[in-house]
Amino acid sequence: MNRVHRSRSHRPKARSGIIVLCLLVCLSVVISLLMTSVQTALRSRAEVRNQLRLVQASLLCEAGMQRAISKLKKDSDYRGETWIPSIEEASFMRTDVTIRVSGKEFERTIDVVVQLKSSDAASDLIQRSKSIRFSTSQKIKDESKDE
Repeated sequence: MNRVHRSRSHRPKARSGIIVLCLLVCLSVVISLLMTSVQTALRSRAEVRNQLRLVQASLLCEAGMQRAISKLKKDSDYRGETWIPSIEEASFMRTDVTIRVSGKEFERTIDVVVQLKSSDAASDLIQRSKSIRFSTSQKIKDESKDE
């Protein structure tokens, strides 16, 4: 009888070891899934932030172009400026919009360059540019002054 009692006492210990091992394997699988999920979420967040910056840069580029056209209508000697818009949402440190107007009186080129420099890293830079070349006649120029 002593033998039967000993073999019964060894079985629960062996089973508890297997159960602990199974729990550790399950726990490691769950942790791996959670880590993958967190990495995916962080990548998605970074991609959405970059898309937002690209859209903002494109819109600022268009705004710079409109600003240059408006200033040229008022002053034909306008040569450009560096415009630093204040953006409330400080996901980047500095935003520069550089407007350059070149050419003769009736043949002009407007170049707009937008740079978004991130506060996270010095290498994180988004840049968009737009250039337009146009020519006007004296008659059109005089009409735009009347308006």
